[in-house]
Amino acid sequence: MTQDGGRTWTEIESDIWDNIRGLYFASDQEGWAVGDRGLITHTVNGGRTWEHQKSGWWYTLTDVYFINPEKGWVIGDLGTVLHTSDGGESWVKQTPGGFQMLKGVFFFDDHIGWVIGWPGVCLHTENGGLTWTTQTTGTYNELYGVYFVTSNIGWIVAQYGEILHTTNGGQTWKFQYSGTDKDLNKVYFANRNYGMIIGDEGLILTTIDGGQKWEVQESGTNNDLYDFALSPEGMVAVGKGGITMRY
Repeated sequence: MTQDGGRTWTEIESDIWDNIRGLYFASDQEGWAVGDRGLITHTVNGGRTWEHQKSGWWYTLTDVYFINPEKGWVIGDLGTVLHTSDGGESWVKQTPGGFQMLKGVFFFDDHIGWVIGWPGVCLHTENGGLTWTTQTTGTYNELYGVYFVTSNIGWIVAQYGEILHTTNGGQTWKFQYSGTDKDLNKVYFANRNYGMIIGDEGLILTTIDGGQKWEVQESGTNNDLYDFALSPEGMVAVGKGGITMRY
């Protein structure tokens, strides 16, 4: 845990023995982590203490996203999609069918969302996950990260340097040239022009024109970067071997 934008870190003891695969904070104090064997755990004090929530699931859970402290979604292996509307006190299965390995989830609001994974899977909902439709991505590679700045404009990042972009809510996806064959793990856009991607071997890509051109930035590491968080003081990225980089 850090309280100074990543300058210093304090290790927190917990009774979590399973691998943690995904982490999301709905505020500076309240967050959720998910992982192996259906793990869902919850904090209301910035991560100082964690309390397990019952997922009712034994498959590996890979990612979590909340639009507010009450409504959230968790995804995982074998097409798992779970939803809560009470902050995790109860979780309801919204599995859309199939046995896809789901890797990433994003909701624009409490109705419109996407989940992505392997093989080239992109599922879309317009009713909070009650029903899902398959969107054609044009790839069979693993999709890792998804982000939308409006209900229509979004990006997906994937294996082997693939970047997909849509301007119509995912009805069609087009490839953007990344200039790399490294796996891309997470994507974020501040608006429809300014975006950032992190990936394997310390890769950081940025764009100022909506992805028409992506430029490599110096990261200071060759370790795979898996996730990052932004604050007014800069960016913190985490990756392989427990590495934490502050920019």
